[in-house]
Amino acid sequence: MRTPVVYTMGKVASSAITKAIRSRGRVVHDIHTLNEEALKREALRALEKGIFPNPHICVSMAWKARDITVPQRCVYISLVRDPVARNISAYFQNREHYIDSLEKGEDTEAEALFEHFVETYPHTLPLRWYDREYKKHLGIDVFEGRFRHEKGFQLSHNNRVVIFRVDTPDDLKSQVLSNVLDFDVVVERANDSSNKDYKDDYRTVQSLARFTPEMIDPIYTSVFTRHFWSAEDIEAMRARWLKPLSQI
Repeated sequence: MRTPVVYTMGKVASSAITKAIRSRGRVVHDIHTLNEEALKREALRALEKGIFPNPHICVSMAWKARDITVPQRCVYISLVRDPVARNISAYFQNREHYIDSLEKGEDTEAEALFEHFVETYPHTLPLRWYDREYKKHLGIDVFEGRFRHEKGFQLSHNNRVVIFRVDTPDDLKSQVLSNVLDFDVVVERANDSSNKDYKDDYRTVQSLARFTPEMIDPIYTSVFTRHFWSAEDIEAMRARWLKPLSQI
């Protein structure tokens, strides 16, 4: 039996899948990176604050040189989300790394936070994630597989890689995972940002966030985006975030 590894970028609702597998009494590893420098940096940052590193950091460090990096022994499960929406969510989730860099006393209302996000966040991070993680550490090129836009998932590399879009219905995620893992999995929503202490600022920034074509077009014309979304999907996402001509 192959070990399920939820290996995905952050802020893509992966905790729901991890929880669903663990609820069946099964072992599942939940990780966001296998990059040694990134793992050391995050671990040291936590230890300097006198707290334990996030569990996914500890798991990644403990299992990096063991079965977790042997594709023949694992099923890798991942998710993708509209890159712009994902980045806004990640900015708030990791706000201590970004928001705290605002000068003391500076206005941190929603408009200032949005401007700070635009200026400081690495907006192309999701576009390079699979090459930086799966290709480098596992030797797996996820873009060689076919993503079924009409269904919202990809099953490839001899059923060793499963990738869902976040908006794929939970019952379909459950069905696919149950078939691949050979035991019943019931996926339900979890870790909603509406339960976070930053929810008000997050919702306000979401509502006012609008971008110029020069900023978002490189994201929505990338190999990453075109692999996981249809042309119609991409145009809808782009339209959601595009700044009106009168504001450009």
